[in-house]
Amino acid sequence: MNPSKLLQTKIMLPLAAAMGVAILVISSQAPEKIEINTERKQGPLVLIEEVKLARLDPIVTGFGRAKPVTTWDAISEVSGRVVYQHPTLKNGAFIPTGTLVLKIDPVDYELDLAQSQADLQTKKIEVKRVDLNEQQYLRSLEIETSRLALTKKELTRIETLQKKGVASRSTLEDQRNAVLSQEKIVWDLQMQLDNIPTDRAVSEANVKVAEASLADAKRNLQRTEFSLPFDARIGDVNTELQQVVNQQELLVSAHDMRVMEVTANMPVASFVSVIRAISQTSSKDRRTSFSDINGFNFTAVMTARLGNRTIQWQAKVTSVSDGIDPSSNTIGVTVEVVNDMDKFDPVDSPLMVKDMYLQVDVSGPAKEQIVIPIKAVHGDKVYLVNKENELIIQRVEIAYVQGEFAAVAKGVDVGDKIILTDLIAPVSGMSIRTVTQGIEE
Repeated sequence: MNPSKLLQTKIMLPLAAAMGVAILVISSQAPEKIEINTERKQGPLVLIEEVKLARLDPIVTGFGRAKPVTTWDAISEVSGRVVYQHPTLKNGAFIPTGTLVLKIDPVDYELDLAQSQADLQTKKIEVKRVDLNEQQYLRSLEIETSRLALTKKELTRIETLQKKGVASRSTLEDQRNAVLSQEKIVWDLQMQLDNIPTDRAVSEANVKVAEASLADAKRNLQRTEFSLPFDARIGDVNTELQQVVNQQELLVSAHDMRVMEVTANMPVASFVSVIRAISQTSSKDRRTSFSDINGFNFTAVMTARLGNRTIQWQAKVTSVSDGIDPSSNTIGVTVEVVNDMDKFDPVDSPLMVKDMYLQVDVSGPAKEQIVIPIKAVHGDKVYLVNKENELIIQRVEIAYVQGEFAAVAKGVDVGDKIILTDLIAPVSGMSIRTVTQGIEE
């Protein structure tokens, strides 16, 4: 190292040490005063909201597939060969009401009808014959009774003559035989008359049997034709022209698209919450109102998602299943929708079709009640702030939850200030700083 620089360093080090000691002495003799702010606000800053009454209509959601309310199955009640089939009778076809879609060869059934008509006429003639026989027997009985009276009168005269010795014994016996013969004739006629009611009952019964046979023959003839009972969409077609069909075969199935229904499986707890909320607004007896589903004023919306499109239909709740599905703990709620066939448009106004998968939302009107954000609920407790800005941990009873809000049954009153911010390790009575809509309090 350069001797001159070494000498300079040796001189500067003592000077620097002396200056540090001097500064330290001066600082200790005149210390600076530091002010501490003792008015700092205590407690965490939280967002609060004043509790108010509001409407929160409960909604329960389920899913199901659409099916027609009215269906029709063409089941053959007679056997024979199919001699006519409508040219448009295909799966998916729309065919108007009253259209003849199938016909079975009617020749054999027309013959049965003619035979039944002839049998009926024969039985009716038998009834008339019984009436004529009755009239004949009555007239014959009248005549023979008069003749019996004359015979008896003659017997009396001969008996008188025989006592006087004028008439012979043989003449008297002959007259007595004549009286007996006439009595037998009268008795036979009376017996025939007594049998008339029985003959009439039998003949009238035969007429009824013949009428029943005729009616059955007419029905069998009518059963050879199948006409649609409503405007229908055709489902399965299980027959062809000239095919021989037997009794109880399913030939065609169809359904009415005007009214469709969906039975959606909904969580029991959520559905009961809807019932409870609606019952609170109804003046009807809760024990008897459930027998009439219309008394709950349900509102239902069915939603179908077709790709990027969402289609909705307003629906009506028609029934609730009689039991709970044990595997999913759900209850079936059936809703019904009416397709507007006149405004059908495959693009802008499509129809609900069979087996379409749908979301069903059922709701009902609820009365005004205390409604708070669900984020303010911590288990079964909420956090409130009193007038001294102190924390109150309050236990509550939640009636039901709908979306981001909860209806409170007990524990909170209108005007209470509820905390919407989560707190770490909250303790009752701790100080709280509050802010409402960005205004610190």
